[in-house]
Amino acid sequence: MKLRHHLAMLAAGTCMASSVFAAGASNGMYVDASIGKSFWNVDCSGSSNCKSNDTAYKLLAGYNVDPHWGAEFGYYSLGTIGANVTVPTYGAVAGASVKGNGVEIVGVYRIDYGNNVAVFGKLGIGQTKTESTYTIPAPALSASSSISRTQVVFGVGATYGLTPNLALRADIDARRVNAGSGNSSNATSVTIGLQAHF
Repeated sequence: MKLRHHLAMLAAGTCMASSVFAAGASNGMYVDASIGKSFWNVDCSGSSNCKSNDTAYKLLAGYNVDPHWGAEFGYYSLGTIGANVTVPTYGAVAGASVKGNGVEIVGVYRIDYGNNVAVFGKLGIGQTKTESTYTIPAPALSASSSISRTQVVFGVGATYGLTPNLALRADIDARRVNAGSGNSSNATSVTIGLQAHF
């Protein structure tokens, strides 16, 4: 009789721990810090030393109103891309670079699959500021410009719970940004980081 009682208590405790783990991963406020790579869809034809990807990172705060729906506000960096182009007028090689960063607010829909795994999709608005710099070494000329663009941002991702309050998180985000000289580009970032719940 005692053995049966102990087994019942153990089973109840296990179920309670599982419930606490799920609640910690799905409800309330959380923050995330992630790092990865950005990929800009730019045309490198006619240029040399073209760099179309760089380190990306993001910091965000989110709140789940229930196990499925939530919202996030974040800051992101898309790194810096660049290329060299020969300028016939000066007979010199010019350098051009574009740096991108911005803020976004998105709605999130999440599905828990058990075993501490969840997937989510997100859709919202982001404002990306791109700073373009152009230089010619001889004669020494330089110019710069800055443009902010507000566009739809969307993404998908997944989390894996490590503890009741900490999870690994992976994201793929896509947005439209200015890539210099008035040209538009699709910029995709792939990041992985840690998400902490409160």
